Amino acid sequence: MKKICVIILCGALLTLAGCGKNEQSAVKPAVSSTSKADAYKEPIKKDTGGTTVIVDDPAASRADAANTARGTTGSKSQNASSSADDYVIEDDLGGTVIRKYLGDGGKVTVPSKLDGKEVIGISDNAFRGSKIMRAAVPSSVKTIGLHAFSGCDSLESAEIYDGVEEIGGYAFADCPKLCIVTLPDSIKEIGSGAFNSCPNLKLTYKGQTYTAANVEELYDVF
Repeated sequence: MKKICVIILCGALLTLAGCGKNEQSAVKPAVSSTSKADAYKEPIKKDTGGTTVIVDDPAASRADAANTARGTTGSKSQNASSSADDYVIEDDLGGTVIRKYLGDGGKVTVPSKLDGKEVIGISDNAFRGSKIMRAAVPSSVKTIGLHAFSGCDSLESAEIYDGVEEIGGYAFADCPKLCIVTLPDSIKEIGSGAFNSCPNLKLTYKGQTYTAANVEELYDVF
């Protein structure tokens, strides 16, 4: 009888020991979800003289990676069409005038404000010979200077918004690909030769269409 009791007692002790071992080795899942989310990782912190600084935050890293994939970092877009660094400007009559374009070209929308001031003019030769493909001139601009966009071999269209009043002589001359131009009713003066040597020109002004064959008639209107 004693022998049977000893065997039962030993078996019970072995069972308890096994349960304790299993309980210690059990690991709770880091993410209690059926989704394929990444396991949570604690940010790595560093104590710098009483101030705790996070030196590696996995969550922030994942957010940055997602923003990069969308083309953004934080709230800033990385796809801006132009910036203040693309222009040399000069203050004039309470506004500012673009003296020179320094950008790489492409589709360019001239800003209506630079350095907090309204852009009121585009100076002589400002975009001359640049690689722009499209030029959009805002209504804040009143004057487009002599040869301002001449010799732009890649320029295909010019959108000039209502508010622009003067286009200087030869402003868009020698632009072989220029084919779409719409002038607003606000135009008061167009200089001689403004659209000369634009063989593919199709310009619309007050319902009238002008091409390379009859563009000289446009200058006579003013």
